[in-house]
Amino acid sequence: MAEVTLPLASALLVLLLALCWSTWLLHLQRKKTESIQSTLEDTIEERTKALKESETFLDALIENLPDMIFVKDARDLRFIRFNRAGETLIGVDRSAMIGRSDYDFFPKEQADHFTRNDRAILESRKMAEIEEPIATQKQGERWLRTKKVPILDAAGIPRFILGISEDITLKREAEHHRIRLIEEESARREAEKNLTLRNEFLAIAGHELRTPVAALKLAGDIGSRVLAEPDGPEHQHRLHELFGVMQREAQALHQLTENLIDVSRIHEQKFQVSLQRSQDLKIGRAHV
Repeated sequence: MAEVTLPLASALLVLLLALCWSTWLLHLQRKKTESIQSTLEDTIEERTKALKESETFLDALIENLPDMIFVKDARDLRFIRFNRAGETLIGVDRSAMIGRSDYDFFPKEQADHFTRNDRAILESRKMAEIEEPIATQKQGERWLRTKKVPILDAAGIPRFILGISEDITLKREAEHHRIRLIEEESARREAEKNLTLRNEFLAIAGHELRTPVAALKLAGDIGSRVLAEPDGPEHQHRLHELFGVMQREAQALHQLTENLIDVSRIHEQKFQVSLQRSQDLKIGRAHV
């Protein structure tokens, strides 16, 4: 009986040891699994936290940019994102813009224009830069320089349109003001040039006036003396020469007067002083 009991006890002992060993292995495995699970949870938590921080940073960046940022769904061109600058520029609360399209905020003609541009960008899959006016709710017409970028998925299919719009209204006004100043300065210089030309012309004209007036005066004096002389062929010849001198000088005086009256020629720089300096004074002086 003792011989039978001893093997049975040994078997039970071995079985008990095996059970303890298996339990210990299960315990170790459970600990290892719990450790892996804890590490995995920590990793997921860290990555989730990092993702949230990244999203928070991106949101803060978009919200604080001075330019309007918007995103449209490529399928129906409805707004799915709008930043604070865009809300201020358009004059509509962004909560009222999400899920709606350009047709809900702009005149139909302008909304049609925006839609054509968006569809062309989606079709080309290339960024486009556009300068155009828009009608805002509170600020009237504003000029924007907008860059529109198609956002593609892994298969290269456009999913969204990203828009970045800079308000260039003040820049355009400043540029137009600068151009006006340049034009005004150019006009001022042209006026000064014309004034100088006019003064030069008047100086020349004043000098030229003396020539025909002096010639006419001298011819008149000589004519009076000739008329007092006895009549004859030589007398008639001298009178004829004097009248020729007077006629030519009178024509020169008339031409100078026309140039003085025609102010438009002065402004257009088309005037010409065409006065014949009479050499016939020699004829008159010969008779003195």
